[in-house]
Amino acid sequence: NDHAARLVKHGYEKHKNQPFRLLKMDMDLIVIPLRYALELRAVTSDKLDPLTASFDDNAGKVTRILLGSELHTRAIQQRLTPKLPQILPVLLDELNHAFGQVLPAGNDGSNAWVSVNPYELVLNLATRAAARLFVGDPICRNENFLETTASFSRNTFDTISTSRSFGNFFTYYFARWISTAKEAHGQLQYIQNLLGSEVQRRKLNSEEKHDDFLQWCTELAVTEDEARPEALAHRTLGILSMAVVHTTAMASTHIFFDMISDNSLKESLRKEQQDVLKHGWTEITQQTMLDMKQLDSLMRESQRVNPVGEFTFRRIV
Repeated sequence: NDHAARLVKHGYEKHKNQPFRLLKMDMDLIVIPLRYALELRAVTSDKLDPLTASFDDNAGKVTRILLGSELHTRAIQQRLTPKLPQILPVLLDELNHAFGQVLPAGNDGSNAWVSVNPYELVLNLATRAAARLFVGDPICRNENFLETTASFSRNTFDTISTSRSFGNFFTYYFARWISTAKEAHGQLQYIQNLLGSEVQRRKLNSEEKHDDFLQWCTELAVTEDEARPEALAHRTLGILSMAVVHTTAMASTHIFFDMISDNSLKESLRKEQQDVLKHGWTEITQQTMLDMKQLDSLMRESQRVNPVGEFTFRRIV
């Protein structure tokens, strides 16, 4: 794992215009030139399967990543994306609450400078904001739920790292002795009990109106397996913890460091925000986000230089 990026770069330089095989402990990887990407993206999932690829790549038999349904994709495309203008004020409200919970005060209760861990700070904020969108109030402010959501991704990624170092066979048969796998399984069971009970409660109280990811998946579930409360809870945790909170925290932390490393950029961004957000960040809208072109440029460039992973297009033939 420590040499993965170097090996990928070496393979790309040696076989720049042709596919090459990268040997791994868990499974081999075929790396294709970028020029084939658009063509292959158009191939249907029955020929190039993204779900099974994600399952295998993330040690699915041990981490118990859900396989065989794109319910979460339907929820995002059909409910989340069309509702972004209505969702933004909800996220801002939760962030406003979260800042008061997360940002430390000085030892004397004043506004003095204090040291923070940037990643942990952003992770905490991202977890709280995303939880409001995914499970709604009051669960989104349940401290045990928030801590479980944040730490579940760490335990899962550490388990995946073990699998990539020792192979799927070893990881699967010795999972009961791998501390991160055991802890992640316990966390999953806790979330399934908590959110599974919430799904059942909502069904019994149909007059209540909920507008969150858990509810969208409940309403859009087609098969009996998709509609199981435990499966809905599992899916919600998986997407919230693995796909939203972790990646948001990583990207935001990189952007933060890129910004503070350049004084001229920092001042330029500050001026842009003062011009666009005359009444403060709590009044952000979709339009003002589009108007902050320098911030948008920084975010794009930072994510280009600091991607979440070396590869994003994973498929199994």
